[in-house]
Amino acid sequence: MENIFFRCMIFLCSSVLFAEMHYPHPTSRFYLGSGFNPFDPDKAQLRCLEWDGIASSSGDRLQRSSIEISGVSSMRELHSKIGFSAYFEGRLFFTKLAASVAYNSEYDFAESNLNWLVSLNMDYGTYSLSNPRLKKEFSQMTPIEIRRRCGHEFVVEEKRGVQVFALLSVKNVEEKQKKELETKLSIISRGFFYDASFEASYKDFMSKARSLGEISIKIFAQGGKGIREFESLLRVDQFMDFSRILESFNGYIKSTNSSEAVPLLYATSSLGNFLEGDFPIPRLNKDILSGLYYRYLEMQKISKRAKQALSQLSFNKEEYEKYFFTLEAYKEELRERGENCLDESKIEGCFLGDREPFTQSENTLRQILCESFRQQALKKKALDEMSYRMMKRRDLYPDFSEKGWEQEPRYRACEEIPILGG
Repeated sequence: MENIFFRCMIFLCSSVLFAEMHYPHPTSRFYLGSGFNPFDPDKAQLRCLEWDGIASSSGDRLQRSSIEISGVSSMRELHSKIGFSAYFEGRLFFTKLAASVAYNSEYDFAESNLNWLVSLNMDYGTYSLSNPRLKKEFSQMTPIEIRRRCGHEFVVEEKRGVQVFALLSVKNVEEKQKKELETKLSIISRGFFYDASFEASYKDFMSKARSLGEISIKIFAQGGKGIREFESLLRVDQFMDFSRILESFNGYIKSTNSSEAVPLLYATSSLGNFLEGDFPIPRLNKDILSGLYYRYLEMQKISKRAKQALSQLSFNKEEYEKYFFTLEAYKEELRERGENCLDESKIEGCFLGDREPFTQSENTLRQILCESFRQQALKKKALDEMSYRMMKRRDLYPDFSEKGWEQEPRYRACEEIPILGG
């Protein structure tokens, strides 16, 4: 969560008990003392503040470090675990319909894929402004002028650190095998790395994952010396032995210092704290914008899969095309809401709404996929006309995935189709 209570800053204790929190993003202009307008974060603001110095809570020393292993089932979960700003990403997406970084587009969170994260986190504490104040030339300006020239908020504190994370993935895993692997992953994620039983559990998990297909590995870093020291871990053989990972991470920790740390979390507060009287600003709800962004990504997958399924229909196409148009209409509605979130004059049109339209979209896709599966079986003569009509009437489809087209299929309910599968 990006909105959390923050520790009381000495200069703000009399009036502000919490600040707005922001994770970093490649497009953000955040730095200590910088002004910020959440509706237009790309705009460069004037440097309207001065301060006496920057205080470090840790004395430039490493406060703590940790290594974590955990499963990742969605883009939302990935962003949360690595501390990535969904607000900034959502803003970029709704203005340019593009993702900002590689791991947004390279990783497929289909239901048939297994993804997990191995991360190293190094915490160098907080760095905050000492006695921040408006420069004399800005202190007599009106609130409106301050907002226009300096922004709505300013960065009062940074939490600095170094982060390295590896995203691993195995594609097209059968449901039963995936559940088995997820159970093993859950066990090792709660284990103690220096326990002998952990090493055995880890090797068991990795061996099983490797037996099901190729394991892809991507490594990213924030701060520190970059990823060159981890090039050996790009080979699956190296990742099979957790003691090698620990050795690599421990060496990295010892060779890294505070000068290589970067901001991993920012705290901003209102510039109105320096002014007498009201400093009215419309509130941009980052959680709503982030929710719209993630829901839009899900709708993109649903719409793309529905389009592919429609292209495989030989008849009854018009009957199912109308469903596709409802998917596209809902996707457009989400996009408009996202744009409204970023326009001060249209902020009332920024709302997430309930999940009912999205649930309807999932059911719509299932109906299109169900008909596609029935028609494919009919075309391959694996299904006769009478069976086709019966299955359509009962909302069933033939599943040949286990035994192949030459064998008797399993009949499944359309509602069982995994809508975010491969």
